[in-house]
Amino acid sequence: MLSRFSKDRQIILSTHSPYFVDLRALANGGHLARITTTETEGTQIYQLSASSKTSISRLSDGNLYNPHVFGLDARELFFQEDCVILTEGQEDVLLYPRVAEQLGVPIAGTFFGWGAGGAGNVAHLCLILKDLGFKKVAALLDGDQAAEASKLAHNFPEFFFDCIPAKDIRTKPAREGTEEVVGLLDEKLILKTEFAGPMTKLLAALSTHMTS
Repeated sequence: MLSRFSKDRQIILSTHSPYFVDLRALANGGHLARITTTETEGTQIYQLSASSKTSISRLSDGNLYNPHVFGLDARELFFQEDCVILTEGQEDVLLYPRVAEQLGVPIAGTFFGWGAGGAGNVAHLCLILKDLGFKKVAALLDGDQAAEASKLAHNFPEFFFDCIPAKDIRTKPAREGTEEVVGLLDEKLILKTEFAGPMTKLLAALSTHMTS
């Protein structure tokens, strides 16, 4: 109904519900603004740029392999206070907390949705978060994405980027025509001892970024 009425009138909607974040409306000329109030900065209004709208369209339209990148859970992003952690995929969202639990190291921050749908999508999400005024953003990438992490750090120096000390979050056995991928966690989803030290340092650095 709101979309239909917006064809010939201006509608301003103030909401805390992800159900009212209409990505199609953004693609068709709508605007999205995030309002924050803090003791140090007072009330601030942040609005998506045209580039961010393009990024949202790329992440949400025709994404057959990752249709959940901007699903309902992901749209909760627009209402978070701050301290957002981006990951490549949905396994990461589920398994990084398990790694932290095994290490006895808390993670400061909230994971975004069900992952970015690949390392190449993280930059789109960083642009959106920057436009909307998020200050504490981190991304954890697989160990074979050092070049991507370096590029992200160059483009978004205010955010935190790092790679885990393994090619993937979990070990994946070789398949026909596919080599074995060595991950942080073994086949029983237990953190490998050789990665305990590096991961403890990585999570500590992430928490320092989020809380400092």
